[in-house]
Amino acid sequence: MKKKVLRETSNTKKNKFQTSMIRPKDVLSSKILHHNLKVLGISIKLLSQIIVDYSVYMKDCVKKEVKETINYLNLAIRKMRISMFTHRNAKDN
Repeated sequence: MKKKVLRETSNTKKNKFQTSMIRPKDVLSSKILHHNLKVLGISIKLLSQIIVDYSVYMKDCVKKEVKETINYLNLAIRKMRISMFTHRNAKDN
């Protein structure tokens, strides 16, 4: 739902007001969360590529731990995206 709110324009001398559509905080915060998850996913992909490039210099045990950590982070991001999507759909109904 969008709320109409009177907001003062930049021209305050004439005291004109305009109506603007303002989104509820939860919709805005979910868009910000979605953007942050997208950036985090891209960062993890870049980190994975760097690790693959430098895996020649790593010990096997370190490689395994790093790969497990990356897989865990990807899984966590997937779960957060799914929960955010189901939460958004539940609010729409």
